[in-house]
Amino acid sequence: MKDQKKIRLGLIGVGNWALFAHVRVLRLLPEYEIVAIYSQRKEAAMAAATEYGIPHVAESLDALVTDLLVPGPGADHLSAT
Repeated sequence: MKDQKKIRLGLIGVGNWALFAHVRVLRLLPEYEIVAIYSQRKEAAMAAATEYGIPHVAESLDALVTDLLVPGPGADHLSAT
C-alpha cells in the first residue's frame, strides 16, 4: 500500500450506521482515507470530524464532491499536455 495512492472518501451523514459501522470499518482498511464529512447538521458533522480525525467538514454536498475531486496543494497533478 505504500506505493499506491489511497482512495479518498467523503462521508454523507452522521447517523449511527455512518459513525458506528462505516467509519470504523473504513478506518481499518489501509487503502481508504476519509477526507471529508457532510451533514445538514453542521455541528454534528464537526463533532464527528473531531472524534474520528476527519480533516474537513464540507459546507454542502457540492463542496464535498469538490473536496474529493480537486487535489490540494502539493498533490500530484497530471499534465494537460
